[in-house]
Amino acid sequence: MDVSLLFLCIGFLALFHGGEGGKTAAGLVCQINRVFKMVGADCSSRNFYNVPVLQRSVEVLDASVNRIRTLKNDSFVSYGSSLRFLYLFENLITIIEAGAFEPLTNLEVLDLHLNAIRDITPLLPFTLRKINLAENDVSNKIPLSAAQSLQTLSLAGNRLTSIPDTGILPQLTDLNLTDNPMEAVTINQLSNFCELEKLRLPPALLGSAFPSTCDCVKVNIWIVKHSIYVDPQFNCTVIDESECLANGSIEAQNAYAVCKAAHQALQWSGSSVWILVFGGIGLVFIIAVLLYYLWRRKYTKPRSQPCQPSAEEVRKRKLLKRSTSLRASFRSQKRSASGHPRTSKDSSASRIKSISRNIPMKTKPPPTPSPMNAPLTNIT
Repeated sequence: MDVSLLFLCIGFLALFHGGEGGKTAAGLVCQINRVFKMVGADCSSRNFYNVPVLQRSVEVLDASVNRIRTLKNDSFVSYGSSLRFLYLFENLITIIEAGAFEPLTNLEVLDLHLNAIRDITPLLPFTLRKINLAENDVSNKIPLSAAQSLQTLSLAGNRLTSIPDTGILPQLTDLNLTDNPMEAVTINQLSNFCELEKLRLPPALLGSAFPSTCDCVKVNIWIVKHSIYVDPQFNCTVIDESECLANGSIEAQNAYAVCKAAHQALQWSGSSVWILVFGGIGLVFIIAVLLYYLWRRKYTKPRSQPCQPSAEEVRKRKLLKRSTSLRASFRSQKRSASGHPRTSKDSSASRIKSISRNIPMKTKPPPTPSPMNAPLTNIT
């Protein structure tokens, strides 16, 4: 009896160690593979009681269909900024500690459907684009405003009686609220989603008193004004709609304006990042070109440019050339006089000489006799 009890205790200890010890054996149990050119770890259906800890960084973690009950503050510390896609559906998660998702600074997709979650931590990554909280037990207040990049949100299959207060989600485009016991929808609830394109409502809402209320008229006008596709479509049964339109909601307009301003700020921040990137690249290129120019100017010898003669030098060269030609003509003249055959230079020299002979020579006038030198004559 004591031996059987001992074996039973050992069996329980082994089971407990196997559930809690996924940290040490995860690297051997989980299968590492490639998922759309990303490193992924398939840890599904392994009976883990905690999030497995891997010895390498992955971008996709599938820990679905396990027995995980609590997401602790240190559950994802080993994954850090590398994890982008996290699948934890079909577990037994009931508690999510406040800082559980803080280490996942680049998380984009979070799938938590088919759990028992009632409250979710408000400290969600800014980079989250898609959250699936379907088939849980969430309340009418879900703080999701930290996930400013959220585009798709599924809250189907919960116990929501209206659109939950999620805070302003300026980039949300798809909201799924099917399979909920909803009784009303107001424009104040929709004003937090200024970029909403698709709204899926439960068919049970059409069977409630909602179609016969003024909220139905206002919501119908809102979805037409902001081009929101609603499934299923509905018609209001209010007889006098003018009474409903008389009382406009200033609160909804203000919330919508705040949402739009937040959306514009996100758009500007995204574009400013690219402007800074391209501006930095351009600045580096300009600096490189300037440095190259200075280097060429310092280490490259300038090419010698031919000097252009001045007008005085040109005149002197012409005079020198003319005097040289005259000397040559005189030499040719002397050779012709001494019996040498006449050449073209001699003929030119004789031509110059003949021309000089025809020029009249200037002669000095005879001196005028002075009275002192005049001959003396007899005066009679």
